Amino acid sequence: MRKFIMMAALIAAILTLSGCSMTRMDELYCLPKRSEEQTDLQAVMDEAMAGKEYSAPVSGDNRQTVQTADLNGDGKNEYILFAKDTSENPLHIFIFSQVRNEYRLIDTIQTSGSAFDQVEYVQMDGNPGYELVVGHQVSDQVLRTVSVYSIINQEAQQMMTSGYSKFLCTDLTQNGLKELFILRSGESD
Repeated sequence: MRKFIMMAALIAAILTLSGCSMTRMDELYCLPKRSEEQTDLQAVMDEAMAGKEYSAPVSGDNRQTVQTADLNGDGKNEYILFAKDTSENPLHIFIFSQVRNEYRLIDTIQTSGSAFDQVEYVQMDGNPGYELVVGHQVSDQVLRTVSVYSIINQEAQQMMTSGYSKFLCTDLTQNGLKELFILRSGESD
């Protein structure tokens, strides 16, 4: 009996020291739970999305419906959500930021058009944070508009807007900052 108790104690010690623990089977096969932070963010996004549908950009590298970038230069990523509805300005860009351990909708950009075309995040002015460059299709014909937004004091400010056929964000002057290169179609093909 004494050998049995010593053997059981030895097996328990080996299992404990090796990182193994005795858990119930239902604990081993349960789905992962969202963190409280993710749950809070999802609740704020769901509130903003009431009556709208997701509308991911249709071209470019950034085609996700929800994207992250440090737009205001505070070292923390903002969450950018693309949606649309049936209003006069149907395209919506929701910008969420973490403010004192909770997520808030800090600004909404509304614009006309039928779809988001292309989205880029670039540093254009040398200030901390990225500018948001958004191309959107204005009509089913080839008409498109690109706009550049900068987040200043938790508010999206439009820096410029222009029609385009294609646009590219690149460092043309080789100064470490990017410029917006726009191609426009002429009067004739």
